[in-house]
Amino acid sequence: MSWSEVISIVGSLGSAGAVAVSLLIFWRQRNTELMRLKNERKNELSALKKLILLNCESLKESLKQNMKITETIKSGKYAGLSIDKIGGYFYIIFKDGYTKETGNYYWNTNVRFCFLSKFLEHELLILAKHNQEVISTLMSIYKNIDNVNNLLESIIGDYERKKYSLLNARAKAAENYCIALNTYIDNLILEISII
Repeated sequence: MSWSEVISIVGSLGSAGAVAVSLLIFWRQRNTELMRLKNERKNELSALKKLILLNCESLKESLKQNMKITETIKSGKYAGLSIDKIGGYFYIIFKDGYTKETGNYYWNTNVRFCFLSKFLEHELLILAKHNQEVISTLMSIYKNIDNVNNLLESIIGDYERKKYSLLNARAKAAENYCIALNTYIDNLILEISII
């Protein structure tokens, strides 16, 4: 074997080694990139879960306030009510306190109307990448949020137009939508915990 053949063989082995090293480096970079993407996706999902849960808790608190309003209206155990707008918020004040000594009612219960806001509208596509079943529950929540808000606006409008005869019916409907919305929120919390 001549020196030129040895140099040719060593050069071929060197080229094969360089190809093997470049494939090894590519494979390692690819695995690192996939791990990074997986961690980003996991962090993104974790952040979305926290956002959804915080918004669900906020909605549930608002629903409690709205349920207090609808229950008081439905009960009829008040001598009067007043709806006031302070800043951007509507408050309902019930004359539902009663003093036995004087036999008079007084203004006792003051509750803010909580118009519910939709959440994660911009993040729906990101959420859809992770779990598409959650989207249908969110859409049901959005529909019920619109229904609750419309009924609350109707209650305020009926009061302002002095159509007191509709208050009970609207309060009952708002309560039903609040109950349905609460159920959808519980379902969403459950679905989020499974993801």
